[in-house]
Amino acid sequence: MCYTIRECSIANNMLRKDWNEAMDGEYEILKYTRDRHPESHIHEYYEIFISMSDDGKFFIGDESYPMSVGKMFFMSPFEIHHCFGHGMDYDRYVIHFTREVLQRLSTPQTDLTAVFDAAPLTQTVTDEELGDLLSRLAALVKPPARAFGSDLEHRIRFELFLLRLARMVRANEDLDASGLPDRDLRVNHVLNHIHKHYAEDITLDDLAERFFISKSRLSQIFK
Repeated sequence: MCYTIRECSIANNMLRKDWNEAMDGEYEILKYTRDRHPESHIHEYYEIFISMSDDGKFFIGDESYPMSVGKMFFMSPFEIHHCFGHGMDYDRYVIHFTREVLQRLSTPQTDLTAVFDAAPLTQTVTDEELGDLLSRLAALVKPPARAFGSDLEHRIRFELFLLRLARMVRANEDLDASGLPDRDLRVNHVLNHIHKHYAEDITLDDLAERFFISKSRLSQIFK
C-alpha cells in the first residue's frame, strides 16, 4: 500500500507529536477538527497544511502567521512547526508525503522536488483554487474500493493533486513578498549566525540542525 488515510478529531486522535513515528507508506491525508496539544514538532517528510478556519495562528520556527480559510503552509522535512486555534474548533487538511514520492514523479522537465523545496512558507489560494483542491481532497479521503486497479487510481489521484499544488506554487512564485511571505526571514537568521561566527568552522550539518532547514535547501539558498 502507498497511502494512509485517517479522519482525525479530538475524540480519537491528536496531532503527531513524535517525528520518529513512522508514516505508513509514501503519503497520508489527515483531516483535523480540533487539537489541544499544539506542541512544536517536526517530521522527516514534507507537510502541507491547508487551513479551513479564520481562527488561530500557525508557527514555523520562530515566525507566526495568522490562519485563514484557503491559506496553505508548506513545510519541508525537519522544519519545526505547530498551530494554535485559541481553543475553538478549526478545520484543516494536512498532507504528508516523502521525498521519494517527489523524486519518483520528477522528470528533467518537471522537477517536483525542486518546486516543493523552494515553495514559499505560506500561500493563500483563490476561491476557485480552493474549490478545486477540496474537490480533489474529497475524493482522496475516501478509502479506495477493493476492485482491481482501485489502489492505483487512488495513487494517481494523489500524484495529480501534488502536480496541481506544484503548478499553483510556480504560478505564484513571482508575487510581491508583501502578499506572499517567503523564506527570506529564516535566511536572515542564518546569515546573522554566519556573520557572528565567521571565524568558526560552520558546516551545512550545523546550520541544518540549528535552524531546522534541510541541507538541500541551504545549498539552494547559498549556491
